[in-house]
Amino acid sequence: MEYARSMLAELMGPLEQAQSKHFTDDDVCKNYLVAFCPNELFTNTKSDLGICTKLHLPRLKEAYDTAPASQTAPLGYESKFYEYLYQLVSDLDKRIKRGRERLDAKPDDSDEKVEKVIMLDERVKALLNQVEAFAEEGMWI
Repeated sequence: MEYARSMLAELMGPLEQAQSKHFTDDDVCKNYLVAFCPNELFTNTKSDLGICTKLHLPRLKEAYDTAPASQTAPLGYESKFYEYLYQLVSDLDKRIKRGRERLDAKPDDSDEKVEKVIMLDERVKALLNQVEAFAEEGMWI
């Protein structure tokens, strides 16, 4: 019986802790409270921000939304959220710019490559003709 009680306490512990949380607690995701958590945006991409380690509880989001502005405005969650989003957009713009610069930096020497291929093809044909001529004359290389 004691084993069952300890298992129940272990399983229900996080739920009971989540029920006693307030939206100002440190382990609550402030971005989620304001609008959404950016960590959930780019999952499985090169820009993946990883898993958010903070709590995303709809109950706390609702409590934050219904709280009077006089209580939430001094916290500055909105301004921090928008600064973080601006930083993310800026970083992604820099990555895009670097990628485009790399693409533009590659020399477009496709004409040179085509000419080189044609020249090598002609040389191979000439050497094959020469080998055939030697074979007809009975000369083996």
